[in-house]
Amino acid sequence: QEENALQVNKEAAKEIARINDDTALNLLTKIQTSDYSEISSEKPFVICLPIYVCEFPRFLIDFLKKTQLSGNREIYFVFTSGGYSGRSSRQAKALAIRKKMIYKGCADIRMPRNYIASEVYPMLGEAEMKERIVKAKDTIKEAAEIIKTGGKLKMRHVFLFESLIILPIAGP
Repeated sequence: QEENALQVNKEAAKEIARINDDTALNLLTKIQTSDYSEISSEKPFVICLPIYVCEFPRFLIDFLKKTQLSGNREIYFVFTSGGYSGRSSRQAKALAIRKKMIYKGCADIRMPRNYIASEVYPMLGEAEMKERIVKAKDTIKEAAEIIKTGGKLKMRHVFLFESLIILPIAGP
């Protein structure tokens, strides 16, 4: 199921790049080959990532910490998730600060759930899955247009108690 999450994320990244007349770089390929070479862009950076258990995948955080981003200093984050991104927006802002970049916000693209290891999060029915995909396409387009105009992406505020609730699952 992880492959499905990565494929959905890849398609979102490609669409955002297309709308912004840009190219999408597959970071997973660089991660898998331990390629930490500098990444440069004249346009703002847009990091599209799947959310795992309400936070960034740890392998992506490690990669971004080790990789120099040069050129444009603005950075956007676009999440694909099953509906809750937890503390991901805080992680995004902290990463931007650490890399001395200008944080331009986050967008959360709500996709059908793909976590099947537990019945706590049951799979959605076909109608609801289709509805989420249609809404996701609209959200991707809206986010891409905001990025194109240099605006700031905005997600709902995540309260401290929400972050604390997931600690036993996600870890510190």
